[in-house]
Amino acid sequence: MREILFRGFHECENGGTVITVNGVEKHGKWVEATSLICNFGSLENKVNNVWEHSYLIERGSQIGVTSGTNGKQNLICTTFEVIPETVCQFTGLADKNGERIFENDIISDGVVNYIIEFYNSAWFKRFVRTQDSHSRLHYNANYLEVIGNIFKNADLMEEEKQC
Repeated sequence: MREILFRGFHECENGGTVITVNGVEKHGKWVEATSLICNFGSLENKVNNVWEHSYLIERGSQIGVTSGTNGKQNLICTTFEVIPETVCQFTGLADKNGERIFENDIISDGVVNYIIEFYNSAWFKRFVRTQDSHSRLHYNANYLEVIGNIFKNADLMEEEKQC
């Protein structure tokens, strides 16, 4: 059984990583978590499956519950608000260097670059240079290497398109 894990980008001034989301540079850091909380914000967003806010509960965080006002309970844990478009799920596989492979990662077999996607209830690698050619991501990924992701390394996708 694979580990359920998410990764998302937390925007903050002291983060040392720069990514691009919808053509806009964002500064911050990647956060990994075992739980994801989504807030659609409106019925229209829910219908269109657009998250207004996404929060990742920090991996290993102690989760507690306290009594709040009006008999409601408050959940207490370390959370990070992340950019919804950057939330990616762990495939359950690691590359040849032991690095976890996530959705939207760019991987290479040494010859061709691929993007990891979830498609028809399974993990696939798609050739960077085409939108319609998928190949199932098999459980033996030790010949692949994570070389980036679509948010931080868009240049890897452009280079492959020129081949």
